[in-house]
Amino acid sequence: MSSQNSQNKLFMAGTIAGITIQNRLFAPPMASRSATEHGLLTQKTLNYYDLLTQSHELGMVIAEHHFIDPLGRADPHQLSAACNDALEGLAKLAQHIHQRGAAAVLQINHAGRVADCEGALVGPINQLNERYHKQVHALTPEGIAKLCAAFAHAAQRAKTAGFDGVEIHAAHGYLLSQFISPLSNTRTDAYGGNIYNRGRFAVEVIQAVRAAVQDFPVFIRFGTYDGVSEGTSIADCAILGRMFQDAGVDAIDISGGLYGYAFDDRKQLDAYFVPEAQAVKAHTTIPVMLAGGITKPEVAQRLVKQQGFALIGVARQLLRNPLWPLQAKELLSKTKE
Repeated sequence: MSSQNSQNKLFMAGTIAGITIQNRLFAPPMASRSATEHGLLTQKTLNYYDLLTQSHELGMVIAEHHFIDPLGRADPHQLSAACNDALEGLAKLAQHIHQRGAAAVLQINHAGRVADCEGALVGPINQLNERYHKQVHALTPEGIAKLCAAFAHAAQRAKTAGFDGVEIHAAHGYLLSQFISPLSNTRTDAYGGNIYNRGRFAVEVIQAVRAAVQDFPVFIRFGTYDGVSEGTSIADCAILGRMFQDAGVDAIDISGGLYGYAFDDRKQLDAYFVPEAQAVKAHTTIPVMLAGGITKPEVAQRLVKQQGFALIGVARQLLRNPLWPLQAKELLSKTKE
């Protein structure tokens, strides 16, 4: 390998959690809202992933969140991993991503209090969902156990369908994120209060998934930043990162918390969540992945080479310009550090 190529660490091949990757760039999960009314894959779904991967220069694609229970559906056109009827479509999606040279990981999710579906909504506490004018009911321990099992079954489907791994969604204000954040979780039982209790549900999901899929790679997308000082703290992030590792995840994918993934106070930064990601990385020994606001090839390169993040996610930039990875590779090959 030439010295010039050896400097271009962003585009070096390797492995993450045992998954072979051609480089360190990944496409984060971004909803296509392309499913049938039953949550099944359509040609529109495949066309969307063809667009994302047309550069053939992504190391990994984390396929958009798939609901694990119809009552946790985030959107009427969200894709499903909640039943075996979805397996054929899941297999097609995994194959499609593989054909473009990328590893394929399936994200699984429950929307909790922000679900857009027919039926009763659930969340950390009893409250009103003002958007849909529906009552949200606090999950009981029995309900939590049932959803842990649903996550596990969805992970088994990901494995059966031929994905290389599965990612648990605990970010962006969905159910597990709602339990983690002190802004939304004011419970007084074993699932509320201190950070260990607020992270308990996510830990139990990890444990259920790990038990179900054994040596299959398991990631978690962790919402670390709520955008306000009263939200999840950097100290919380460090503790949760270690809790997730100890529960059995193979990699941690850092993103935004209760209020999503883009915050006005961080828009001027080259990467939104570096402080939180650094705290997680300092307290864990597994790969830490980072996305959020990364648009410049030299920034992505620095985050891998100098700060040691395992994979760098490019989301909105990739939607705007699917050939960005190819152009970044060409630019970095000409750059001397």
